[in-house]
Amino acid sequence: MSRVPTEWNDIVLTVVVPAYNEAGTVEQAIQQLRNLPLTLEVIAVNDGSSDDTGAILDVLQRQGLVQRVIHQPTNRGKGAAIRAAVTAATGHVIVVQDADLEYDPQELPRLIDPIRLGKADAVYGSRTARLAQARARIWEMPITYSGRTYAEGKKIGWRDGVAALWHILRFNLLQRKPSERR
Repeated sequence: MSRVPTEWNDIVLTVVVPAYNEAGTVEQAIQQLRNLPLTLEVIAVNDGSSDDTGAILDVLQRQGLVQRVIHQPTNRGKGAAIRAAVTAATGHVIVVQDADLEYDPQELPRLIDPIRLGKADAVYGSRTARLAQARARIWEMPITYSGRTYAEGKKIGWRDGVAALWHILRFNLLQRKPSERR
């Protein structure tokens, strides 16, 4: 892992904003990010939206509020959107900010502080199996969450629960740990 500057003014934070049919909230999410006292590189991914999300992101890019917009022609899922943006990222630290504002952008400085201070390699609201296997120093912090109903646009379903269970099993039971691969 590359060294992260310890001074706030020297850190470039890449904010990945995956968006699928978030025309109602994406502009507000970007505006809230831009109100942070941080140097940001905002990379938004329009993940095959069928509403005006892509057009809104293009306008925000022309206004200089978003550095890069990636348009995926079909919905490939949040993970694919994040991977597409990460390949374009140039900041010292990368964070994901959902366009639906379920997580408060104002908490980002507090969340990246353990990385800035050299105490952690990754900070998550919840731990991930793959990082734990790699023995990354994980710092878990409470975050504010404002969940949405399906009527408000929530897109998670039972298949997501099955996928989560599969990944937990895959990374904890089915894959050997890096230290065992010699």
